[in-house]
Amino acid sequence: MIERIYILESVDPVIFYGVNNVNMQLIKTLFPKLRIVQGKCDEVIGDEEESELFLKKIREVEKYCEEFNSLSEDVILDIIKGKAR
Repeated sequence: MIERIYILESVDPVIFYGVNNVNMQLIKTLFPKLRIVQGKCDEVIGDEEESELFLKKIREVEKYCEEFNSLSEDVILDIIKGKAR
């Protein structure tokens, strides 16, 4: 098991995580093999390949959120499942 730390740096946490953490709950369901612990920074625990994929995708989600100052369920699904945005 690998433990990685992800720090949200450039976006509004309320937009990124969503009201009542709905965006993060969706992201967690899309990565069922990982354990994602939220706090001052997010901890991602799981195998190396899956955690690397998670970090790559979460950075893409953050980049989208930074650029458009919004984030929806459809956008999260498109980015994580690999559809072009």
